[in-house]
Amino acid sequence: MPLKKFRLKKKPIKGTCRILRCDEPTDGRGLCKSHYEYCRYHKLLKLYGAPLTNKRIADIKLKKNFVEGVCRVFRCGEESSSRGLCKSHYSYCLYYKLLKHYGAPPVHEKITNLKVKKNPVKGICRILHCSGKTAARGLCVRHYRYCLAYELFDLYGAPPYRHEKTNLKVNTLVGPYACRITTEGEACHRKIYIRGLCHAHYNMFQRKGTLDKFALVPYVNGKRAIGVRDYDYDNN
Repeated sequence: MPLKKFRLKKKPIKGTCRILRCDEPTDGRGLCKSHYEYCRYHKLLKLYGAPLTNKRIADIKLKKNFVEGVCRVFRCGEESSSRGLCKSHYSYCLYYKLLKHYGAPPVHEKITNLKVKKNPVKGICRILHCSGKTAARGLCVRHYRYCLAYELFDLYGAPPYRHEKTNLKVNTLVGPYACRITTEGEACHRKIYIRGLCHAHYNMFQRKGTLDKFALVPYVNGKRAIGVRDYDYDNN
């Protein structure tokens, strides 16, 4: 079927669809729900949809005189949640990494209360008096989110794990259901995801293009190797 041809209004009204003779409320890109879905499916949003506003960042302006307990963004009277911003503006600035520009400076009293253990234990949060399990960068979920919000990884987070500097070897002595990789002499005890590798090592080697060097071959003497799935046969 040939694609439909639409005509745009000369003066679109805010809140209503920009297609001529359509007065439905807008759902996305200045179009109503039906027109938006049609244009998105047929890749016509560039023709009929409103342009993407990448200038949303520039639209945020701060008040000249900040009021304590109220969001610091201009024309926003919502109650402040964190860094002097309301929940919506804080989430927006956190997502686009704009807290340095629009958020209030972090409270230094809270930051100085955090101390790193002298001898961090592997698998346990490196913050003093915290026994939570590590999620990333040697921190538990709570401290990781805190450092992410206040951009404090350089102070409290462990260095990012770089696979290029680690000595990766295949360990042939592991059990049949554990990952076959050793990292700097330490065996990986995670469960096999596919081709004798755990999920993390499989994704890493696949991304680097070295999967065949470390992973099991899909076929061993005409039989399926342990941890090999059906779609691996098609790819190999």
